[in-house]
Formats: sequence, C-alpha cells, structure tokens
Amino acid sequence: MTTQPEPTSPALPPSLIAYLAQRDAQRADAVRTVLASLTDRERALIKDAAVMGYVRGTMHPKGERVPKDGEILAEAIDACIAFPDLYPAINAVSQQGIVPSATPEQARRVLTPDEYSAACHAVEAAAGEPGADPGTVLLAVLDRLGVQPPSTA
Repeated sequence: MTTQPEPTSPALPPSLIAYLAQRDAQRADAVRTVLASLTDRERALIKDAAVMGYVRGTMHPKGERVPKDGEILAEAIDACIAFPDLYPAINAVSQQGIVPSATPEQARRVLTPDEYSAACHAVEAAAGEPGADPGTVLLAVLDRLGVQPPSTA
C-alpha cells in the first residue's frame, strides 16, 4: 500500500502578506468610520439586526431555499420582538414615537417636546431676520434640530 505525501501549502510571498495585512487594516478603518458616523439608535438597530440575522442564519436548514429579503427581515424582526430584553433597539421603536407613514420604508419620527420647542424658537428667530425667506427659516430649524440638509450639487 502506497501512502500519499501530505499536501504542503506553498509559502506566500512577503509582498502578498504585506498587501493582505494592509487591506485588512483598510477594511477595519472603513468599518470604524461607518460605525462612528451612525447615531446611537442606528448602531443599536444594526447590532440587533446583525446578531439576529446571524442567529437565524445558523438555524437555517442546509439545502433549504433561502427566503427573499423581505421574508428574512420580517422573520428577524418577529424573533427580536419575541426576546425584547435581548434586542432592545428593535423593541424600543414603539416607545420612541415612531409612527407608520404612507409606506413602511418611510417611518416618521415624532419630535420630542424639546426638539419642537427648539424648532419653534429657530423659526421665530430666523423669521425676524431681514430678508428671511423659507429656505433661511428651514436651515435654521434643521440646524437647531441637528439635522444635516442635503448638499446642493
């Protein structure tokens, strides 16, 4: 009986190892940049969804069809609701004043009393400025609420 020699993996060239390490560092920086740009709520929602997606994904039977995105999303949200202590960001939606709008993709956030007051004061202040136009008033309100208007190209 003859035995096969153990397969050996060829050593990677140092330049390729350095390149791969550099790409890993760039991806890690990109992840940190994205996470830093998120609000606390967005970060919490992504965490809840990612963890639930991983959990539900590991439970998916091998060989079975993978559902469409909408089905996966509904299943993950349903599972998050079943465990409110584990997925607080998903379960806090009803407590944060978010109400359904015409389409589910465009949920509307209700201003807090402090935000509403700040917006009113911004309108009063901006409307009294000489030459104030609706755009000036809107920018003052958005600024007071900490909302970034879209950039005009």
